[in-house]
Amino acid sequence: MTERSARRHREVPGRLSAGETHVWTVRLDIADWRDSLVPGRLSEDELQRAARSAFERERRRFAVCRATLRAILGWYLDTRPSELSFRYGPYGKPRLASEHYGEPIRFNVSHSDELALVAVDRGRELGVDIERVRPLDGIDDIVARHFGSAERLAFSRVGPAARVSTFYRYWTLKEAYLKAGGVGMSRALDEVDVAGAGDHPMCLPDVFGAAAKRCWTGRTLAPAPGYIAALVVEGRAVASVTTMIGWPLTPLTLPDVPRTVGGTTASDG
Repeated sequence: MTERSARRHREVPGRLSAGETHVWTVRLDIADWRDSLVPGRLSEDELQRAARSAFERERRRFAVCRATLRAILGWYLDTRPSELSFRYGPYGKPRLASEHYGEPIRFNVSHSDELALVAVDRGRELGVDIERVRPLDGIDDIVARHFGSAERLAFSRVGPAARVSTFYRYWTLKEAYLKAGGVGMSRALDEVDVAGAGDHPMCLPDVFGAAAKRCWTGRTLAPAPGYIAALVVEGRAVASVTTMIGWPLTPLTLPDVPRTVGGTTASDG
C-alpha cells in the first residue's frame, strides 16, 4: 500500500453493510507505542489507568489497544477519536456512550499477549475472545469444572494431538458468547454448550434469560499462528466477516466462514 492510498484510506469514513462484521487485528508490541499517549489519543481516565500499570509492557499494550480502538471507531463514525466517550454495562461490557454519533455501532475487544482483536458491527450485539495457545497444566480439571456434559463427552473423544487446540476452541467460544450477552464471567461457563465447535458457524441458544429469546451465531477464527479466537454475533443468519489486516491497512473480505483473521491481534469487555 502506498503512502497516498494509506492516507486516503484513513480520510474516508468506514462503511459497514448490514449483516457484515469487521474484525480488526492489532499488534500491541510496537516500538513507537508512546505516540498513543499524546494528548487527544486517550481520555484522561485511560491515561491514568495506563499510568497505574506497574509494568511497561502492560502500559504499552493497554495504551496501544485503546488508542487503536478509538481510531477504528472514529473511522466508522467520521468522528475524531478524542471526541468518543464510552459507558459500561453492569459487568463491564463497553459501548459508545451516545447514539448521537450516528448509526448504532457495536464493538467488542479482546487481547492476549501482543495481539488484539476489535470486532465491529452495525446494530447487532457481539463478543470476541482470543487466546494464545500454550500447554495447560490440569486441563482435565478445567474441563471438568467449566465444560458441560456434551462438551466433556466430545472432548474425551479428541485425540492427544488435538486436545489443546480443541480446548481453546471451546473456551474462546464460551467467553465470546458471554461477552456478547454482556454478562462476562458472571455466568457459569458450563451453561454455554459449544460441543462440536469447528471452523463452521454454529447457532447457540440464548441462555441469558431475556424476555425475548435471541439466537447467536458463533464461529472460530485463526488470527495468527499460535492463537485461537472466536466471534459470536447476535442473530441466526450466517453474516459475512471482513478481516481487517492491521490498522490502518486495506480490508480483505472472507466469504461466510473466516478461517484466518490475518496479521495481528485481545480481553477487554
